[in-house]
Parts: sequence; structure tokens; C-alpha cells
Amino acid sequence: MEPEALAQELERSFQLLWENLSLLERHEWESPCLPNGWSPKALVAHVAFWDDFQRRRMEALLQGRRLPRPEMDNDTRAAQDEGRSWEEVVDAAQEARRALVAFTRSLTLPQVTATYREEDGPERPILATLLPHMARHVRDHAQELRGYAGSIARWGREGFRRLYTRQFARFLDAIGGLDEATLTAVPVCGSWSAREVLAHVLAWDEYALEVLQGWPEPDPARLGRWLGPSGVLEDVDAVNQALQEEMAEQTVVELLDGLTTVHRRILRVYDGIPAGELGREGDFGWGERGHRVRFLYEFSLHHAEHTAHLLEGLAGAAAQSD
Repeated sequence: MEPEALAQELERSFQLLWENLSLLERHEWESPCLPNGWSPKALVAHVAFWDDFQRRRMEALLQGRRLPRPEMDNDTRAAQDEGRSWEEVVDAAQEARRALVAFTRSLTLPQVTATYREEDGPERPILATLLPHMARHVRDHAQELRGYAGSIARWGREGFRRLYTRQFARFLDAIGGLDEATLTAVPVCGSWSAREVLAHVLAWDEYALEVLQGWPEPDPARLGRWLGPSGVLEDVDAVNQALQEEMAEQTVVELLDGLTTVHRRILRVYDGIPAGELGREGDFGWGERGHRVRFLYEFSLHHAEHTAHLLEGLAGAAAQSD
């Protein structure tokens, strides 16, 4: 992979870390709430440490030197990092990733693909292995934050139900009082109109219902509308386009009726989950596994994402008409 592509992936993965961190409340950033007992602050400090260390390690390799491995293990370092301020940790993480990205962009392709020797080991393409690893490293920790954000431990059964219904209500409220002409003509999400956003959200809410009804192992044949014959979500954009074409004839009224009906059915399934079964792990259908609250949390975020698109796009349209 070219150095510029590697640098862009490092930037994207780091952005994902902050996006998932933003799902948490301020007081949670310094609370030992993650499954391994770390706080999100310790996690960010961990990312900063390894970004800095691995960059210096690669710089040493290019200079024919060897950087000694850290003596302190991750858990010991995390415990120490709890004593640092949030601002200090954030500054260190941003600077370490900035320096790693700048270092990556300074490389030539032959430097990336060259083989290097460390200690008495064989020569191997260390940079070509390590740079993609550093992007995955942050993505894995970003996923860890997202897992906590949508956890049963965080929300509880009734707390999550309130969140889910509130986000859905806000989504519908975003188009309140607007006529069908506006909802079908004004682009609010790329080229999509509000009507097309409604169709998109309805299609994926129907997916959520299918998965919940088939929990813990939904029938792949029932998910073919979204996953195709391969049973794997390979091209989200192509799937979304196909779903739009499938639902193109539905009016705004029909889409709203479908949305409210599917929402009620999802809540009926949720409310019927026996006590103690809510945390039962299942297949999300798109290559991820987890419990049902975690699964539905993704759809709550989906509602929130498109609520923002509707509010911004339709407000812009209203301002232009004034």
C-alpha cells in the first residue's frame, strides 16, 4: 500500500476513536467502565503511547538502530495514566497520531516494503506490517468504546428502551409540519431527499426486526434483501441504492406508516425478551456479534444520524424560502 493511503487510513481510524468517544458522557471518560477495568482516558493514553513508541521504533529501523521494548506492561501503564489529566492525555494522543501520520507520509514505497531485522530474528517487512496494524489497533479500541456505549451495563433494560423510543421520536419530529412536496424535492443527505431518507431508515429498521425475530442466529435467506446471495454485507452503497429502487413508489405517508409499524413491532419483540436473556449473544448479520441492546444501539445511532441530516437540510431549505 502506498504511504499516502496508509496515512489516510491512520487518520480515518483516529477520527473513529473520537467519534465513538463522543457517544459517552463527560464523567464516563475517567470512569473505569470498560470491560478490562480501564477508563476511556486510560485507553486514549494507551493509544498515544503505542503511536509514539511504534513511530520511534520505525524511525530507528530506518537508521539501522534498534529501539528496546517497553519494560512496563499495558495494565501497569494504564493504572499510572489514571493520574494524568484528561487534557494532557488528549494532547498527547493527538500529537502522537499527528507525528505518526507525518512520518508515514514522509516514507517512500521502497522504504515501506523493504525488509528489516530486529535482534536475532529474520528479515521481514516490518513497516509494511506495522503501519496497517496501527490503524487496526485504534479501530479495535474505538470498537471497544462503542461496545461500552451500547452496553446493557450502561443503559439497563428500561433505560435503553427510553433511549431507543426517544431517538425514533426525534427522527419523526424532524419532518413535522412539512408538506410532501418539500420532503420529496429538497436534498438533505447527499442527493437524497427527506422521502428517500425515510425509505432508507425504514429499510434498515426492517432489517433490525428480521434479525431480532431470528435471534440469536437469523436465517440468512431472510436477510437476502440486504446481504444478497453471499450472505455478507459487501457493498453498503450498492445495497442502499437497491433498497431505494425497491421502495421508490412508496409515498411519504406510506413510509411513515411503515416506520411506525416496524418500530412498534421492534419494541414488542424487545419487551418480550425473557429476564436474563437480554444479554444473550447473537449474530448481527453483518459480521459482528453481540447482545440485543448493543445491536439495537446501532439503529438508535442510525436514527440520530439521519435526524441531524433532516434538521440541517430542511432548515436550510426553510431559510432559502424566507
